[in-house]
Amino acid sequence: MRSILLYHNIARRLSPFGSTIPPSMFETHLKFLISKGIRFISLSEYINGEEGVVITFDDGFEDLYIFLPEFVERYRFRPTIFIVSGFLGKTNTWDIWPGTGLKHLNRKQVIEMRKLGIEFGSHSHTHIDFSRAGMERIREEIITSRKVIEDILGEDIKFFSFPFGRWRREAVDIALDSGYIETFTSVPIKREQRGISGRWGVYIIDPPEIIKMKQRESSFANLEAAKLRFINRFSNGTYFAKKILGTYQ
Repeated sequence: MRSILLYHNIARRLSPFGSTIPPSMFETHLKFLISKGIRFISLSEYINGEEGVVITFDDGFEDLYIFLPEFVERYRFRPTIFIVSGFLGKTNTWDIWPGTGLKHLNRKQVIEMRKLGIEFGSHSHTHIDFSRAGMERIREEIITSRKVIEDILGEDIKFFSFPFGRWRREAVDIALDSGYIETFTSVPIKREQRGISGRWGVYIIDPPEIIKMKQRESSFANLEAAKLRFINRFSNGTYFAKKILGTYQ
């Protein structure tokens, strides 16, 4: 199995669209993968063509500081958390849905988690929608976020994840020119393209058996990919709601 799984949060609470899963469910997924003889690999190993599954998280919510280190130590895997550099230690304000105002990891927590082997990438500086922003704003988001995270960790930041999973070719090229070696979207990509990789989102509705469908080689891959693209479209609601309220920036 060769796949990049995308989670958003681990917590004992419900969330809109099922993007937060409880710790017990996350552990069930890990145990399922292990029972199938599937190897956990890092993003760098995946990019280099190795077989296995990568665990990634978008947004970098503070709940991960509470729950993720225990699983990393117990199951010996190296997840990557894509953090929004301008929201470190702050509360999410880019969504307007009830229950989405969650606090993000702060700088100290990021440093502590890195020492445990957890890797970090950029998820932009302020989590804007790249499909609706001008190129200068996009360039600023990509470059600023990398610099902030590198200053915190003292190491090169190699990977960038697009907010809301929305990307354009020009943004990928800016990221590569800025020093990232790969960018990621939140849905599977039908065909390979330079510098951009798809991921398979995992939601609270997904039983362990569906995890094996979340790979390009799966016989049900097209069906699962269509489901993930459908779920992703709901994030458009944030943009339209903020336009109506006059709060979109």
